[in-house]
Amino acid sequence: MEALGNILILMMLIFCIFAIMGCYLFGELTYLKYKDQFFYVNENYNTDNFYNSFLLTFRAASGEAWPNIMLEYASVDINVVPAFVSQLYFILLIFFCAVIMLNLFILVVLQQYDEFHQKEDNPIERFSELLEHMNRVWNKMSAEDDKGERINMINVTQFLFELEGDLALDLGDDIKKDSLIGKKIMMEKIKFAINAL
Repeated sequence: MEALGNILILMMLIFCIFAIMGCYLFGELTYLKYKDQFFYVNENYNTDNFYNSFLLTFRAASGEAWPNIMLEYASVDINVVPAFVSQLYFILLIFFCAVIMLNLFILVVLQQYDEFHQKEDNPIERFSELLEHMNRVWNKMSAEDDKGERINMINVTQFLFELEGDLALDLGDDIKKDSLIGKKIMMEKIKFAINAL
């Protein structure tokens, strides 16, 4: 999660840099002076101050009407700000925010997934192994004429004895599963579990 926090901090830094650049580049194209020529740029989203410029940068980086905003700044007054400056500014903004930062975010998510998935004590892998073992034991105990759908009642205790890991019933260290006492304890546990249902 630390890597995700670092990416969010880097993204906020890029937003701040582009907001300051927007104030510097388009500072003379104030909303109050050119509001008749603006449609997508309004009193909340403009480059008149840092706060509004930050909102405009965030709005453009989210993909909302950024080409229209770029074209408005490029066509307001080409004597004050040339058209290529507006185009270069917004294309770089979208490139850094939408392409690079999004790919970094996806990279961190995939890296965290791989790190979790490759662990030896991964619960998903352990469950798959236990499930495969249970299927093998079930198929061994089931009658051929039942096509693996059920096992004979006589084989239930043997089935439970052959399970491994979390699926196995714990009889304690002193009692062996093959002993008569172990089988009787197992039957009592099975009866108790059935009665509890």
